[in-house]
Amino acid sequence: DLAPGGPGLQRPRPPRARPLPDGAPGWPPAPVPGSPGPGPRLGCAALRNVSGAQYVGSGYTKAVYRVRLPGGAAVALKAVDFSGHDLGSCVREFGARRGCYRLAAHKLLKEMVLLERLRHPNVLQLYGYCYQDSEDIPDTLTTITELGAPVEMIQLLQTSWEDRFRICLSLGRLLHHLAHSPLGSVTLLDFRPRQFVLVDGELKVTDLDDARVEETPCTGSADCMLEFPARNFTLPCSAQGWCEAMNEKRNLYNAYRFFFTYLLPHSAPPSLRPLLDSIVNATGELTWGVDETLAQLEKVLHLYRSGQYLQNSTAGSRAGEWPPKGPRGWGGAERVQV
Repeated sequence: DLAPGGPGLQRPRPPRARPLPDGAPGWPPAPVPGSPGPGPRLGCAALRNVSGAQYVGSGYTKAVYRVRLPGGAAVALKAVDFSGHDLGSCVREFGARRGCYRLAAHKLLKEMVLLERLRHPNVLQLYGYCYQDSEDIPDTLTTITELGAPVEMIQLLQTSWEDRFRICLSLGRLLHHLAHSPLGSVTLLDFRPRQFVLVDGELKVTDLDDARVEETPCTGSADCMLEFPARNFTLPCSAQGWCEAMNEKRNLYNAYRFFFTYLLPHSAPPSLRPLLDSIVNATGELTWGVDETLAQLEKVLHLYRSGQYLQNSTAGSRAGEWPPKGPRGWGGAERVQV
């Protein structure tokens, strides 16, 4: 249970079941049924004796803490920030603390459901959740997830090209999954490095409360404007009345402007630069979709791992040695078929 008013952590209390009056809407709401894969495994009991609680950070709605479970595993706990912007402004305007909490908690609930429905190696793993009473608000929600390290771009620019390419490949595989997910094409409306974390060198999306599944309806191409600070794009309006591929193109251009343009070309092997420049330019102009972008990133991986990129290079000592093998390496990472 996250304590209101600051980065403290109180020992969670098990939830108390209370009957609802006839006709009352159910709270807490249950996650959407039918999620692929196994369901969450951890609940309130797992949080009764956590240790080493550390405040990680917070945004407008949620706060994140790092804790260690009784078995020694480190996990992340996420809950509505009682001193955060969203809850505070709502209470000041309406004076309804419980109602404002439910409004803010729906963003956390949406994120929890999407983490479960969009399971993928580059989506943060949901371990479980807990509903429990907290002071004057019953059934506050805490989610339990995989723990990752924040993405710090300044630090990433100082890492090896291999590590930076691995992050871009992770992002390409994630965007391919989002474009072809069981829910349809998913776009991340809030797409910034702070929405991602690194887990053993792999990039994973963690913040999904601003994700959207529906494509944009349209009556003409004028309704299909993708607007960014540096430039705009106009996409076609389909005969069915939807902007064609707007969700995946929004994700792809954000990947270009926040990640690819900084991480891909710098200090890359010279023989790979033309292909890497093509990836950066094509995503910056949105001439490729996610399928072609991922295919080209996988081609770079193949050229590097096989050592073919060294055929016209004088440095051949590391041919085939990357990515590293072993349980913490990623030479055996799942390949996305494109």
